[in-house]
Amino acid sequence: MRPGRAVTGSGATLRGLGHDCVVVAPSLIPRKPGDRVKTDRRDALGLAELDRLGALTPVWVPDADHEARRAIWSVPGPPRCVPCAGRASS
Repeated sequence: MRPGRAVTGSGATLRGLGHDCVVVAPSLIPRKPGDRVKTDRRDALGLAELDRLGALTPVWVPDADHEARRAIWSVPGPPRCVPCAGRASS
């Protein structure tokens, strides 16, 4: 799973300001069965408790260098030729 651009930008901004930032995929947050009430305050308290217990699984957030590489490879167009380091030249 890959976090969206808004998440990666927010994470980079927070880290740049010296804050600790952990990105967690919503699908990886443990939930009690039947827990359907959604309020920001209740979610914040639950996330803080799960973080304190070490129950949250962080996801990797690509840095600017990885995002630039991904952008190059996702450009539509003709196939690219990438030299293979293990292949002997003929």
